[in-house]
Amino acid sequence: MKNVNILDCTLRDGGYINNWSFSDDTASNLIDSLIESKVEFIELGYISKKSDRCGDSTMFNSIECIENILTNNNAKYLVMMNLGDFDVDNMDYNDNIFGIRLAFRKEEWREAFQQAEKIIEKGFKVFIQPMVTLSYTEEELLEVINEFNKLDIYAFYIVDSFGSMHDKDILRLASLVDNNLKASVRLGLHAHNNLQLAFSNAITLLQSVSDRQLIIDSSVLGMGRGAGNLNTELFVDYLVRNFDKDYKIQPLLDIIDNSLNKIHRENYWGYSPAHYISAIYNCHPNYSTYLAGKSNLTAKDTENIIKNIVDEKKNKFDKTYIEDLYTQYISKKCMDYDCELLTRAAQI
Repeated sequence: MKNVNILDCTLRDGGYINNWSFSDDTASNLIDSLIESKVEFIELGYISKKSDRCGDSTMFNSIECIENILTNNNAKYLVMMNLGDFDVDNMDYNDNIFGIRLAFRKEEWREAFQQAEKIIEKGFKVFIQPMVTLSYTEEELLEVINEFNKLDIYAFYIVDSFGSMHDKDILRLASLVDNNLKASVRLGLHAHNNLQLAFSNAITLLQSVSDRQLIIDSSVLGMGRGAGNLNTELFVDYLVRNFDKDYKIQPLLDIIDNSLNKIHRENYWGYSPAHYISAIYNCHPNYSTYLAGKSNLTAKDTENIIKNIVDEKKNKFDKTYIEDLYTQYISKKCMDYDCELLTRAAQI
């Protein structure tokens, strides 16, 4: 049996769709169904000091608030923390929480190392999530790996934040990480589906790494920001058919029927030309989401705007910046259109 586990992130990544407004009952029922499906890891949401909610939300302002949705202890529960969004010194240990997923930008990795050390001292397992992993040079990523090898981390991830990775990227990064990461540390993959490659990239990772334990992130119905994630139900089916895993499909279909179909009808996620374009230019998906909301833009217009985003603005969404680019583009387009009308009139 292939040594691979699934980490379902529906309640966390899916929160980008509904502002993490899962009622406590909905979240609890979803968790129970995931446990019934035998998915190994369940991500419950974010922990953030920016949140003022403690109930009917999977954006938690304390570890204690998570207790509202837990009815079953037969799973490995995780929460994600973006570096700087929560004071680790004030994080109390909770034996219901298996681990903390620590996400950080490239320029923050040294601070992330210090925070990871504190989280481990608190008693939690730590999952290292270097966002936009593709943006690291091999030398930079090797330095990060070598430093985190000094800690007792549980997992180290390849994070395809913008859904822009192809199989060659997975093969290159997997080889680098697998050959340099401590043997005891799991290798994870978090894929987005902008290029519709999340499923095939996950399979590429399975086929390229033989001895190390793997963790693949997914969400039910692919629920997640922009183009969404790898679908839990699809990947579960693949592992059952090809690696003799004993996951159960029906509980995942129950989640779709009972909870997610309604959300999907009201707040669409999935493939769109705009999210494809943001991926091929390695840009934050919120740029494409912003432009997709403009009814006066064609796909070609969207590409013309996104390809002009400068490198230093690509990794972190800047609403003012994209608004300015949009306004400038529309103004120029209108001027060009007026000139075209004048030219046509002169030819009559």
